[in-house]
Amino acid sequence: MALHTAYLNIGSNIDKDINIPRAIQRLKEYVDVLACSKLYETPFSTAYMDDPKSYSTPHPSFHNIAVLIQTPLSAAALKSAVITKIESEFHRDHSKIDRPIDIDITCFDDQVIPELKIPDPLLIGCTHLLLPLADIAPDYLHPIEKKQISDIAKAHTPSAYMICEPIHV
Repeated sequence: MALHTAYLNIGSNIDKDINIPRAIQRLKEYVDVLACSKLYETPFSTAYMDDPKSYSTPHPSFHNIAVLIQTPLSAAALKSAVITKIESEFHRDHSKIDRPIDIDITCFDDQVIPELKIPDPLLIGCTHLLLPLADIAPDYLHPIEKKQISDIAKAHTPSAYMICEPIHV
């Protein structure tokens, strides 16, 4: 059985110091977790929202971490059987901005899967995705841009910053 390499981004802005480690532990029940980046904190931003004016009240900052995994599952199966299940256990509500947990497949092998948004279309412009991924996969070649993640990350002004050492797996 062939193993796939996937890079996930896990984020949270609700009970983040508890929820991110718990989500990683839950992932370990389904996939092989090989590495985790440093943890990054990102101020709340409306930059990527459909209606930024509707979010006038302050929201807590986000913590984000990249996780390298191996799995025999396809990207679609990983999303439906593992990620969606874990997010629902954390009561993830996709209609709300505040998130107890948010798990996204940033990259999956070297595949381009448009219907699953793989690679994540926000990866190129979002430091909260780029910096953690560059920690654990600096030489990963973006399958569309054909550039290494570390080179893409260097071209962006950081809006995220490291807040602690890696979570050990």
